[in-house]
Amino acid sequence: QAANNYENVRNCLEIMRLNGFSSAVVVTGLYNTLRTRLLFTTQLKAIEVPGATIDSIHLAPSPESVFFHRDSDKLAQLAAVLHEYAAILNYWWKDWI
Repeated sequence: QAANNYENVRNCLEIMRLNGFSSAVVVTGLYNTLRTRLLFTTQLKAIEVPGATIDSIHLAPSPESVFFHRDSDKLAQLAAVLHEYAAILNYWWKDWI
């Protein structure tokens, strides 16, 4: 169980390592993709997963996201984007990315 993206990425890499997987498809939110990619890039240096590279981790934004719908709330979209930039800064501050 993970409490945040950082823990999710570390758990994913640990599962890959334990099972001998060198690639993965990771389903994530549309606005969460950049932070997730930054986390994988950094954490692949910390957790050795034989054969895995950032190019073997494929991020797939969920098509069910509310942000894919034309009639979605623009204010909610703006809030989500601001949240992601704040989270990226927070993760950078914590030295996670």
